[in-house]
Amino acid sequence: CKSSDMTTAGIAINSGDWNKAEEYLEKEVQKNPTNGEAWFELGKVREKKQNYNGMLAAFTEARKYVKDRTMLDNMAFLEQKVWVGDYNDAIQLYNDALAADDATNKARKLRDAIDKMKSAIAIRSANTESYSVLAQMYESVGDTAQAIATLEQYVTMQKDAVDMLTEKNIMLDAERPAVQNVFGNPTSVKGAVNGNDSVLADYYKSLNGKEAYLYYAKNGNSFKLAGLRVNPPSTWLDGEKERFTTLNTQSYSYLAFLHFNKGEYSRAMELLNTVTRLRPATEDILQMQSQILDKTGKREEAMQSVADLATKYPDNKAYLVQYGSVLVNSGKYDEAIAQFDKALVIDPQYDVALYNIAAAYKNKAGTVQLEEKSKMDADAKYQEKSDRYIPMLDKAGVYFERYRALPGKEGEFPVVEQLMNIYQVTRNEQKIKRLVGELEGLEPLFQNNRRYYELLGSIYGKLGKTDKAKEVFDKADKLR
Repeated sequence: CKSSDMTTAGIAINSGDWNKAEEYLEKEVQKNPTNGEAWFELGKVREKKQNYNGMLAAFTEARKYVKDRTMLDNMAFLEQKVWVGDYNDAIQLYNDALAADDATNKARKLRDAIDKMKSAIAIRSANTESYSVLAQMYESVGDTAQAIATLEQYVTMQKDAVDMLTEKNIMLDAERPAVQNVFGNPTSVKGAVNGNDSVLADYYKSLNGKEAYLYYAKNGNSFKLAGLRVNPPSTWLDGEKERFTTLNTQSYSYLAFLHFNKGEYSRAMELLNTVTRLRPATEDILQMQSQILDKTGKREEAMQSVADLATKYPDNKAYLVQYGSVLVNSGKYDEAIAQFDKALVIDPQYDVALYNIAAAYKNKAGTVQLEEKSKMDADAKYQEKSDRYIPMLDKAGVYFERYRALPGKEGEFPVVEQLMNIYQVTRNEQKIKRLVGELEGLEPLFQNNRRYYELLGSIYGKLGKTDKAKEVFDKADKLR
C-alpha cells in the first residue's frame, strides 16, 4: 500500500498542483529515502516546475533504487528533453547577442547564453559539443581563462576517442571500409539523417575493451569517419548514444592558439600534434608548429618524427602530406614535392595534396624570382631569366586547377587569387579571361558574399577595368 503522502502527491499530480505534489513527495522521501518511485515522481514534478537541478538531484537518488526499465527510460528521456531545450535556447541567445546593436543588451544576452549552456552541461555533461560552444561564448565576453578551462575539459573528455584512433593510426575522414579493416565489423549499424546529410552510426559492444559508437557522414558515394563516442553513460537511451556527433579538431587548434599566445609552447605543441595525428596539417597549424619549434629549438627533432611516420606508413597519404608540409616550412621544396607526388599516386584526387603541391611549386618559383631580382638590382645589365621560374608557376597552375575542379572547390577564393597571380606573371591572357568569366558566372551563388565582390573588384583593378571594379566594390560596400 502507498503511504498517505504518496497518495496525496498522486492526487496533486493528477490535478496539476505541482507545488503540493512536490511538498508531499519531499515528505515521503524524508521518511522513506529508499523509495525510488517517490524520487522518480519528485524529479518529474520538478521538471514541470522547471527546477532542472532539483530534477537531476531527484533522478540521481531514484537510480539508486529503481530497477523498472520504463522508469529509467522515462528519466533519461526527460533529461535529454531538458538538455535539448537548454542547448537550443543557449544557441538562440548567443545568435541574438551577436546580432544586437546595443552593447548593454549584447552583454546581457551573452551572459544569459553562458548560463543556459552551463545548465545544459549540468544535465548532460557527456555531450561534448556543448563545451566548444561554451568556450566561444566565453571568448565573446573576453573571458579567455574560462574559454581555456572549458576547452581543456573538452580535450579531456575526448581522450579515449582520440587514443582509440591514434593507437591504430586512423585519421578522421577515413572511409568506412578502411576503418572496419582495422576495427572489424560493428555489432550493429544504425542509419539516420542529420540535416540534409545521411549518416551512419556503427556500434561496437567491445572495441579495445570499450563500448564505442563510430559516426560516419556521407561524402559523395562513400561514408567518412566524422567522430566517435566511447563508453557513453549507461543511463542514456540508445537513441541518444546513436546520435551523430563529430570530433571537433578545431577546438584543439584554437586551444593550442590560446596557449601559444600565453607562451605555453609545450602544451600548444601537444595539442597541435594531436590534431595532425587526426587530420593532415593545414597551413596555419604548420606555421604555428614552425614558430614553436623555432622558439624551443626542436625543429630537427620534430621533422624526424614526421619523417619516421611517412617511412613507416608509406601508403598513408595523410602522413606523406604532413611530412611534405614540414619540408616546405624548412624551404626544402623539391623534397616536399616528392612527398606530395607520392600521396597523389595513392589518391590523385586528394585535395590536401593537390593544394600543397601547387603551393610548393609557387613558393619555389617565388624564391627563384627573388634571386633573379637580386641579380638585376646588383647588375643593371643583367637580363632576367624568367625561364627559371615560369615552368614552376605553370605546374602550380595545373595543380591549382586540378584542386579547383574537385566538387565544392570551385568557389574557394584564395585559390582563384593564386591562379590569377600566376596567370598574370606568366602573361597567359587566355586563362585570365577564362578565369574571370568563371568567377563572374559564380555571382548567383555568392551575391550575398562581400569577399566575392572584393576579389572580383581587385581583379578588375589589376586588369585596368576601373568602371567594373568600382561597380563590384560598391556591391561589396553594401554588404558590410
